[in-house]
Amino acid sequence: MFCPLCRAEYRDGFADCSDCHLSLVTSQQEAKRLSVRLWKGDSERLQNRILDALFSEGIPSHYKIPLELEISMRNVLWGRSVATQKLSYEVWVLRKDIKRAREVTSEFT
Repeated sequence: MFCPLCRAEYRDGFADCSDCHLSLVTSQQEAKRLSVRLWKGDSERLQNRILDALFSEGIPSHYKIPLELEISMRNVLWGRSVATQKLSYEVWVLRKDIKRAREVTSEFT
């Protein structure tokens, strides 16, 4: 069982996601089909404004903070490369809500 928004996996016997409060679906593939990324950026402040706008309109949402590594080849002469971490932010919504979510967040995206 999987949440269609945050894609968390649950064992049998659960019917709703404890975080998103949505009904679970039976497969991971179905969960992937039901959610879509609304926004991706590098500003936590903007992410929070988008989440607040969606919440105020009753649109279920989920955020992710994927960690990306950038590898720099500046020190190739010394036989090593430098990896730096870069945070990015994502806001996800249910595919059925994407049109309304875009309207609600149009001033931010």
